[in-house]
Amino acid sequence: MTDHDEIIIQPQLPNHERKAAAAIYYESFQSKMRPLFGNAATAVPLLADAFNPELGLTAFAHGQVVGLAGLHHQHRQFVQLRFADLVRHLGVMSAIWRYGIASLFARAPQAGELLMDGIAVTQAMRGKGVGTRLLEAVVAFGQAHRYHRVRLDVINTNPGAQRLYQRFGFVPTATHTYPFMQLFGFTAVTTMVKSII
Repeated sequence: MTDHDEIIIQPQLPNHERKAAAAIYYESFQSKMRPLFGNAATAVPLLADAFNPELGLTAFAHGQVVGLAGLHHQHRQFVQLRFADLVRHLGVMSAIWRYGIASLFARAPQAGELLMDGIAVTQAMRGKGVGTRLLEAVVAFGQAHRYHRVRLDVINTNPGAQRLYQRFGFVPTATHTYPFMQLFGFTAVTTMVKSII
């Protein structure tokens, strides 16, 4: 069991930890990632290239990356899938349709709103306080940059995450159903908001 105090949050993702973080991100969102980008061997290098490190809050335990939270900030986002990156990793024809589908997942924050771009914790460290520490860091970032609230979206097939967010003070505000997204492991998305003023 990892002591809560042994978890260290760094305010960005170190460049040399991109691949380790990408592996954790893929593991956490595999149901959505695999149909779009294939297995880990293909998806992890692509994700590592797509990360904007300065928008990733990174959790370390015993010197190893164990989790991360991505943010939308100043019109940029943590996972920025660029067409050129898709072409380099997957080829032109494959990149075209994948880029189109990936655009369906795009979200935009409202004024005064810090939008979370995913939170991921390695499977071995779930339930040990990493997610809570990352959420604390997200709120602190939002307050430091004078945001009024934090918003996130959670899929219906991840009830554990929704319970964590509710315990942390996030309130569900809307649920939208997407039956056509069953291929990506979910059919509904709940928007949750926490006031941080």
